[in-house]
Amino acid sequence: MDVNEIASRAATALVTAMVTDGWPWVRDRVGRLYKRRAAGDESEVLVDLDEMQERYLAAEAGSQAETARDLTSELRALIRTRLRSDPSFAAEFEALTSEITSRIGEPGATPNVIQSGHATGFGTVMQAGRDIRK
Repeated sequence: MDVNEIASRAATALVTAMVTDGWPWVRDRVGRLYKRRAAGDESEVLVDLDEMQERYLAAEAGSQAETARDLTSELRALIRTRLRSDPSFAAEFEALTSEITSRIGEPGATPNVIQSGHATGFGTVMQAGRDIRK
């Protein structure tokens, strides 16, 4: 996979993760990767990611799709620059992207939720769920 594809997949996965419960885990994993690769980069990367997530979450409902596109483009450029300056970083970032995608799902995928219940006699079944945001 070339640098552009890796950067594109990674940026999409990160932006998708920003609105999930898995975001703290993703943020931590990205920070640890940057910390391992170059001392000092971790805090700068985490500050950038936090600012991006805040912008995304603060966006009006109608403009969230546009904000997501903007953030994806921004991240793609940042990641691409880093991958070009350190080609060995590409394999690690690609592995991290695969791990993120397997944990939060493919961007744009519809989650599959199945609930069932069974009651006999005068029993009652109550089910509660949670909104799934992507």
